[in-house]
Amino acid sequence: MPSILFVCTGNIHRSPMAEAIFKDFVEQQGVSENWEISSAGTWTKDGLPTTQEVVDVLNELGVAIERHASKQISREIFDESDLVLVMSQNHKEALCAEFPHGKHKVYLLSEMIGEKMDVEDPIGGTMEDFREAAHDIREYLTKGYKRINELAISLNDKKDIESGEEPK
Repeated sequence: MPSILFVCTGNIHRSPMAEAIFKDFVEQQGVSENWEISSAGTWTKDGLPTTQEVVDVLNELGVAIERHASKQISREIFDESDLVLVMSQNHKEALCAEFPHGKHKVYLLSEMIGEKMDVEDPIGGTMEDFREAAHDIREYLTKGYKRINELAISLNDKKDIESGEEPK
């Protein structure tokens, strides 16, 4: 089963939105049991809740967010993930520097649709800034689903082969 990890800075805005939106999307596609989906932050404390703005914006989209508690990225979390989708170029650079053995699996979320754009952090912004971030995330995930699926499956198969397991 392929696993996907969404990463932003604090793991309280963008990556929890991406996690919730992607969970909702794959559930609507009838393939939620085929995925392990999580999120983490590059610079956060464990256990912080998401903000009310995130909850409200996701509710506007008809997406429920489970009780969220932030997680600091660790080597274990990183290594367990087949595909790591980050919100900005600085996240990609930081993860590739910290985990050079896994740089092949780190992508900007926007790269899933052939772009190279950051999802702007709405922290301290207006509700419209949160809506824009959620809209961008949803667009990259839905339009990029085919690419996400192909990459995650390919990377999962590669991990299985390297560990001596048969690809699933």
